[in-house]
Amino acid sequence: MKVVIVVKGGMVQQVFSTSSDVSVEVLDLDYPEFVTEEERYDFDTKEKQVKEMEQSPDWISIW
Repeated sequence: MKVVIVVKGGMVQQVFSTSSDVSVEVLDLDYPEFVTEEERYDFDTKEKQVKEMEQSPDWISIW
């Protein structure tokens, strides 16, 4: 299966795939200029999720 994610202006615009059996999740790790403690926790959680995927044999980094 091939997946192409189109980003314009920092926002995902479209996702194309050679199969309809695909699930897409976008993790935006760019901090805004000002963040609340709750937002910081959310960003930290997303960063932790990425690190766990990098170390997991169940996930493959394809790019």
